[in-house]
Amino acid sequence: DFTTSLVDGTSFTTNLAGVGATGWVDLLIETKYNRTLRSKLDEFISVKDFCAVADGTLHTVQEWTVAGSRIYYKDLAAIQADYPHVTALTDSIDWAATVKAFSASNVVNFGDDKNHYVVNKTAFTNDNQKIIGNFATIRQVESGTQIFDTSNKANNYFSGIKFVGMGTADFANSAGSRSDGIYAYNA
Repeated sequence: DFTTSLVDGTSFTTNLAGVGATGWVDLLIETKYNRTLRSKLDEFISVKDFCAVADGTLHTVQEWTVAGSRIYYKDLAAIQADYPHVTALTDSIDWAATVKAFSASNVVNFGDDKNHYVVNKTAFTNDNQKIIGNFATIRQVESGTQIFDTSNKANNYFSGIKFVGMGTADFANSAGSRSDGIYAYNA
């Protein structure tokens, strides 16, 4: 507990129950029904939890090698320690975050219509993968490449995602999109 004194001479005590010997052990906010915010947030993973940018621009992991960037890695080998699927500095940050999110949880949230992800590789789903959004957009910028590959996977679920091919062509049986939204051979 710590006590705060106000200018008018009154004081109040704040309970710091979330502080442990090695730092914060849980968030201090509880919901109406006595759940901590941490337990509520653990219900799903957001792609942004793994550093996705989602601003509609192709950002490559090379940005992470620039000193002073929001995330900094010395080189590709350092990036691969946290993102082992990244094979080149030209890999999309949004793609790298998506793959990492898939490995962390079978329920992955892409957010709302303010989120515009840009990927340049295929993200392979797992069995029982649930991919949800609220009108989020994912654009593939590599010709002939899928956004998601569900081949040989069972029980994949997609909701609320808008898939866009190269440029701005929507996936509506459009030859101009030059990419697939979801590839589902033998799924």
